Amino acid sequence: MRAPLQVTIDPGWIAGLLLAIARVGGFVVASPLLSTTFPPVGRLAFTIAVGASLAETLDAAESLDRLLAVTIVNATLGIARGG
Repeated sequence: MRAPLQVTIDPGWIAGLLLAIARVGGFVVASPLLSTTFPPVGRLAFTIAVGASLAETLDAAESLDRLLAVTIVNATLGIARGG
């Protein structure tokens, strides 16, 4: 019998992924080119794919307040770059 597959998930990478998705999502929402040429599913796939490629590992000891503030800042920067 084979041993079960073990997958290790780093919480710091997940946090970085969510921040990258927030920034790219803000960009996609505000960009006039992407909002007219891509269907909604395409925009979602684009956001996840580019966010995954830009994700960086964060310090896992971040507090929830700081993580929420940084997420808002990332989304705002994405919107500012897209518009």
